[in-house]
Amino acid sequence: MNLLFGNWIIKIIGKASKSDLDRILIRNSVAIILGDESYWEEIFLLYVSSTDGTSQFWIAVYSESSTTPSVIYREGGDCIVIGYNHEIAVIDLNIPEIIIEKQLHGYFHYAKYIENMLIILSEVCILILNNEYQEIFNQPTDVIESFKFSDKLLEYKTHSGQQTFDTSKHVEDAFL
Repeated sequence: MNLLFGNWIIKIIGKASKSDLDRILIRNSVAIILGDESYWEEIFLLYVSSTDGTSQFWIAVYSESSTTPSVIYREGGDCIVIGYNHEIAVIDLNIPEIIIEKQLHGYFHYAKYIENMLIILSEVCILILNNEYQEIFNQPTDVIESFKFSDKLLEYKTHSGQQTFDTSKHVEDAFL
């Protein structure tokens, strides 16, 4: 599957073997490795290239499960967010380099940009990062069974019942 993000094309190659990854690393000088190399069930590969062909690199994600990592892009930006296992990583596509890696409470579920905030849902937490990817809010929850976004509202269900979280209350904190 190919994704077009601004001036970047991201090709999700999918699952790969360790020998496939080793061959890629031998042939390519630029590669970003995410996840724990000592413990993994699947390796997922992404190939990133600029639309003008001047820059290209690989991203390998060591995954603890067979769940495909999520790729989130902010319109007009040069970074992608990859959610996988119990982590997110923000990668600057121009450099290419990891800006931040953040451990999450529970498995990554979903991330979405709302204004200048990145809202991240994990299995048992709501996390908000500002426009510089600094944490401005972190709220533990019961296990999130389902969720949906409606404009700036996040509605989610736990075993305790339906909850609503208003992300607009944190907009001022998102601007540095």
